[in-house]
Amino acid sequence: FGEARGAAVQGGPTEIAEARRLYDVACQTLRTVQSDTRSLQVPSSQAARNLYDAYQRFLEGQERMVLRDLGEVMKLLEDSALNEQEKAQRIVPILTQIQTTETTDLATLKSLQQAFAKEYNIILE
Repeated sequence: FGEARGAAVQGGPTEIAEARRLYDVACQTLRTVQSDTRSLQVPSSQAARNLYDAYQRFLEGQERMVLRDLGEVMKLLEDSALNEQEKAQRIVPILTQIQTTETTDLATLKSLQQAFAKEYNIILE
């Protein structure tokens, strides 16, 4: 989606349509992952429960990012009243916030993943 978004800011209807297609794929993938994780059987240890809970919070953040933030990016890309510069000026702060939030969320998740791996003698690479 990121590459298509860049092309769509500078491009025309074909590039915007491709960004929309990839955004729709991201939405569907998110729904699939959320559904799949709800059916996981989590081991009874505290480390496993902590990791699962953190992953659920991570997915909630991903849902906000995809539906709200990237949804807003798509609206801006599809807004024919905005020129390329106006689109970029409005999109860049949204993407910066997404990156900051995702970096923080991933760091938390990785920390709990390491605790889980240690408890279950799993080597993470």
